[in-house]
Amino acid sequence: MTRILVIDDEPDIATVIKAGLQHRGFQVDSFTSPTDALAHYAPGIYQLLIVDVRMPKMNGFELIREIRKFDPAVKVLFLTALDIAEGELEEVLPDTNYGLLVRKPIMIEQLFRMVKGSLPSTPEPSGGR
Repeated sequence: MTRILVIDDEPDIATVIKAGLQHRGFQVDSFTSPTDALAHYAPGIYQLLIVDVRMPKMNGFELIREIRKFDPAVKVLFLTALDIAEGELEEVLPDTNYGLLVRKPIMIEQLFRMVKGSLPSTPEPSGGR
């Protein structure tokens, strides 16, 4: 089963994303603190990270830079309400497969399609729990 980690400092957003993806058959863990997520992170467990860009203490880019030190291949989908150009993202995370940049707000069905698209080798998840 595909396992996803959601990190968003807004508890409502983290809860909605987690519930929506679990309902579509994914196993999802979530954190509202990037430092807590980093402290509990273990390489090789997650196939995808869904990370908010703007968070207190540590932004999403800083978090991914730290995670990539010991899990360089993990896929990332960044969520942001900010207007960030692709070139800016490449500057912040050079020489890495930084992943997708998704603008908030996003409907859960649209997010689900993006998750599926970023994990092409993943079998079709079963609907519901």
